[in-house]
Amino acid sequence: SNHVIQKVITVLGNYAKEARDEGDEEMCELFVKALDPIINEINRSISGVARHSYGCRCVQRILESCVDPHRSKTLDGILACHGRLMEDQYG
Repeated sequence: SNHVIQKVITVLGNYAKEARDEGDEEMCELFVKALDPIINEINRSISGVARHSYGCRCVQRILESCVDPHRSKTLDGILACHGRLMEDQYG
């Protein structure tokens, strides 16, 4: 299931980027809202997800593929627990 979540984040995030680049804010917002439940769930437990061998890949996909506000919220969560992440092999 992790691969499916990664793919959803990548595809919808890239669609949102493309829509924003083309100036279609309404379509971008549609893709952002579609990703909200997934991103919110990951960000709710970002410390544990980012330190998990498979969960860390979902966090990477958010940072690579998503637009703000998802990217900035995820970065804020990472900064809040950066000490624990720096000591972890997957963090």
